[in-house]
Amino acid sequence: SQDGSFLVSGGNDNTCKIWTLSDTSKVRTLQHDFPVSAATISPDGRTVACTGHNNIVALWTVYQSSEPDPPIQLKMPGVVVAFDFSPDGSSLAVGCNITGDSDKSSILVLSDPITGELLGESEHIIDGQIKHLRFSPDGANIVSCHGTTVRTWDTAMLQASLPAVSGDESVPMSDAAQTMVRAVAVAFSFTARSEESGEQ
Repeated sequence: SQDGSFLVSGGNDNTCKIWTLSDTSKVRTLQHDFPVSAATISPDGRTVACTGHNNIVALWTVYQSSEPDPPIQLKMPGVVVAFDFSPDGSSLAVGCNITGDSDKSSILVLSDPITGELLGESEHIIDGQIKHLRFSPDGANIVSCHGTTVRTWDTAMLQASLPAVSGDESVPMSDAAQTMVRAVAVAFSFTARSEESGEQ
């Protein structure tokens, strides 16, 4: 969580676990019907998102004092490989790869993590399947890495889309956001080179 109080983990035992970082004790176990390949917690620590390399994002509203209700299950247009909460927790960006697509395209979806409502959707991205995505620190932009390309997205335009909008490498960004984009690009470039060379 944003305040460093909680950590979430996913596993092949079909569970997502929430831990307190102060004493590394387990707070709660969330049971799924699939192995959990990725999980993240909202900035306020009240919502957990999980996926299992399928087209579902399970959204749990969690409280320390009570058992959570069954999760909202968001059905995505492709296999979910990356997601991130906005800094204020009001939206969840989800990166999906389109299966069975010879062009290896991907798509970016923006949803309300409380209601599950679709807020926006990008066009199909035809320059490689998505691997990572992150909101900028101010929440104004989303950065996605796929293929050998790093794209930036105007969050407001994506929210106002439907129909889809495309990413733009020239979107104006704050200094902090630009620093984050460069860091993501360097990290992604290093990962891509390591994969090509077979290094771990």
